[in-house]
Amino acid sequence: MRRNRQNLGTMLIVAGNQNRRRSSTGSSFIELALTIMIITGMVLFALDICMLMIAYGINDRACRDAARAASRARNQGEAMNLAAAAIRYHDIASALIDNPTIDQSAFKFVPNPSGALQPYVSVTTRTNTRVPAPIFMLGTQIGGDQVAIAKQYTFPLMKISKKQFQFDPNLLQRVQLKNLAF
Repeated sequence: MRRNRQNLGTMLIVAGNQNRRRSSTGSSFIELALTIMIITGMVLFALDICMLMIAYGINDRACRDAARAASRARNQGEAMNLAAAAIRYHDIASALIDNPTIDQSAFKFVPNPSGALQPYVSVTTRTNTRVPAPIFMLGTQIGGDQVAIAKQYTFPLMKISKKQFQFDPNLLQRVQLKNLAF
């Protein structure tokens, strides 16, 4: 009888070790599942950020080129046509990023500025991008499906005649003094 009790005790200890192995295997599986969910969320967020950065870069280059082209015009109509021609170069065939467009309400062609300012043109471009994996937190969507991106560049006008613009020699001194103040 003594042997049976010892064997029974040994069997209970062995059975207890198997339960511990099972519980550690189960907790490892739960940890792995949670880690995979967290890493998947981080990868999707990084994918969204990459898409936004690509769209921002396309819009930035389009706006810079449109403003540079518009700065070579002699009047507002010509400036708008040159900017539109320059922005067509940046058309992309993408399901996620819309082609950049010129915001005509923010377009400024100033050949005769007040004060000692130089004539300038200011161009604003806009584009929309759809993020591949919108982020949802606590039942609300962050950022929405589409994100609008806008950029503005200002360039001095290049083809203004002396009759339209008189250069102020004191302007250079004032600009240099302002730069020295920083």
